[in-house]
Amino acid sequence: MGLAVDRVWRPDGAGWREVSLRDDVAATRAMLAEAAARRSGEGPLRVLDLRREPTARLAGVSAVLGEGDGPAVHWFCGADHWGESERRQALAVARPHLVWDEKGTVEGATMEVAEERARLGAAVVRSLVMVPTGGTSGQVRFAMHGEASLRVAARGVVDWLGGRAVDALCFLPLYHVSGLMQAFRCAVSGGRLLLAAWKQVETGAVPLPPEAEDGSVRVTSLVPTQLGRLLARPETTAWLQSFDCVFLGGAAAAPELLEAARAAGIRLAPCYGMTETAAQVCALRPDAFLDGERSVGRPLPHVRVSLEPETARVIVESAALFLGYYPEYAPRMRWRTGDRAEFAADGSMRLLGRVDRVINTGGEKVDPQEVERALLAVPGIVDAVVFGRPDAEWGQVVEAAVVSSPGGADTDRLRERLRRSLAPHKIPKRIHLLSRIPHTPAGKPDLGALTAL
Repeated sequence: MGLAVDRVWRPDGAGWREVSLRDDVAATRAMLAEAAARRSGEGPLRVLDLRREPTARLAGVSAVLGEGDGPAVHWFCGADHWGESERRQALAVARPHLVWDEKGTVEGATMEVAEERARLGAAVVRSLVMVPTGGTSGQVRFAMHGEASLRVAARGVVDWLGGRAVDALCFLPLYHVSGLMQAFRCAVSGGRLLLAAWKQVETGAVPLPPEAEDGSVRVTSLVPTQLGRLLARPETTAWLQSFDCVFLGGAAAAPELLEAARAAGIRLAPCYGMTETAAQVCALRPDAFLDGERSVGRPLPHVRVSLEPETARVIVESAALFLGYYPEYAPRMRWRTGDRAEFAADGSMRLLGRVDRVINTGGEKVDPQEVERALLAVPGIVDAVVFGRPDAEWGQVVEAAVVSSPGGADTDRLRERLRRSLAPHKIPKRIHLLSRIPHTPAGKPDLGALTAL
């Protein structure tokens, strides 16, 4: 059936310019066929894509997932910002035949066919897209997705949006699932993919999206850090107000930030998903958000979400689930996530935190999100992240990084306030006052940077 993007729109002055990708897709298919023909042995051609230009990345993915009788290709979506360490990790996992970056393609490593068949099994004859995820390990891993799982996930969001054509303005990276899936939603719905750079969006240099065609829905996706920066300026706030739906994910958003978006009338849709589920599995309706509901909404049409009784761990069942972490091919219809949640009586879901973020300090367990909620309840605190630091005596100690409104915050006052609602072992031993919380490119708090403070 094929899943490909053959055209995009780019900012052009006060409007948008259509850019065809057909020639680029055809050229990429020819390159892949030639490279596969040069190879000795069997198995898929493995390509690691590290290019910065989003249209080049889209042409690559479209060449792999589009219709046609080309060779089996395992396409690894690398991050163009990776440093030496991440590149080494990616190369060790992917062992690509070709590495493609801004300078062109270079020959890569090889893998014995017998080893490849033993580890990949039936996937050895299929074209797949590998999406990077650091997970909680901090090491680069690739979640395997095929055309079928990506199509199911894209169709689920389109159906949630009413089955209309989706015009998506994307400025999230296309090596990340939250960026890549925007392209596929446009492809399956017949909508338009509008590509812009975040720096352009942040400064207000990106024009408003074109008027919706034939009842299409105008959508974009943000992480909380981006939302905060756009709400800080009247012109970018007005720009956000033009969208029918603004998905918000990647990390927990501070209550004050959500209230600011609500006050500005932004049609926000806080959502929940991950690389392994091909992005969203739950989303809150914009109207419900504006009415004051505080959750990540209800499950989307293509998934079933339940909670593990003993741990409140989120369980996702869907045909959109990943096929395993490369190269361990392990298809499944059920995924036991690392997140904890609770359901309200109306079926909406509220996240409680990560199972694996629980801090064990002197034998006492601390849920970081509970402490974060207590910090955010203190007037003047606009952002907070709680984390554990290894300690010889206690195993771990609780620490926090906070951002306050102008005027600063007093750490002794914060601890005193926390003592009113939290047990002594939950009070952070050290509170770091920061101008901003460091985040990964995916929009999640950078726990590695915080523990290095």
